Amino acid sequence: MDQVTNVLVPKLEGLTPGGGAYLNEADPHQPNFQQVFYGNNYARLREIKMKYDPFSIFYGLTSVGSDEWEVKSDGRLCKRMILE
Repeated sequence: MDQVTNVLVPKLEGLTPGGGAYLNEADPHQPNFQQVFYGNNYARLREIKMKYDPFSIFYGLTSVGSDEWEVKSDGRLCKRMILE
């Protein structure tokens, strides 16, 4: 999995600068999934999610808003602490 995420996918991205990916065909560990999967639409999609899902009930590993959560080593899904 590390080989795909950190070696192979970056090489493919180098061949297609500015390209994207479909969620169902992509690496679920993509470190920059917001830009790769959603492009410049991520901020607007985040606003829409906050409007219709203000308590973040719906979660997907690389879905809009998932970066506010983390999966602990024991499998628990926890809200990230945001320090300002």
